This record gives sequence, structure tokens and C-alpha cells, in this order.
Amino acid sequence: MTKQDYIEMKLVTLGIILTFIGFMIVFIAALLPAVTVAPSSTPTSSATSGGAFGFILLGPFPIIIGSAPSGTVGTLVGLGIILTIIAIIFFVVSWLLAYRWSKNRPYPPM
Repeated sequence: MTKQDYIEMKLVTLGIILTFIGFMIVFIAALLPAVTVAPSSTPTSSATSGGAFGFILLGPFPIIIGSAPSGTVGTLVGLGIILTIIAIIFFVVSWLLAYRWSKNRPYPPM
């Protein structure tokens, strides 16, 4: 096994671990509202604000849904822009690494 093969195996393992951690974070985040305790008292002021919102990242395209106070929407838009830039960077880097890897190795026989 060459040093480059060893590095590639480590990167694949790192990718699998990061994917697993991401799924676990999403799973735990989905369960948190179910286990949190609601306050027993009602708010004293009659002016309450609330809303529901969501953020979906499909590939490099962010989708923001729901209604929320304007500060929350601005935060989600900023989060969407940052995550889109990170997704594009990861895509370009992986494409460049795959291109470089394919130039150094012959295609496997069919």
C-alpha cells in the first residue's frame, strides 16, 4: 500500500464519519422539541411574537420556508449564503481531487 492509498483511505473514512455525525445532529435536533418541557405559566404580556421557519439545503441551493420575525429570516439568509459557499467549495475541491487522481491512474478494465 502506497502512502497515497493510505491517505485516500483516511479521507474516505473521515467522510463517512462526518456524514454519520451530520445525520446524528439532525436526528437529535428533530428529537429536542419532543423532550423539552413547556413552561407552565402563560406569558404576562399580550404582545407575543412567534413563527415557524425552516432551512433546507438541496445541493448548493438554499431553500428558506416559513414565517418568522425579520431578524430570524435575515439569520437564515446569512446561514444559507454561508452554507452555499461551503458546499460549492467542497464540490470544486472534490472535483479537482478526482480529476488529479484520474490523471495519475489508468481506468480499470471493463
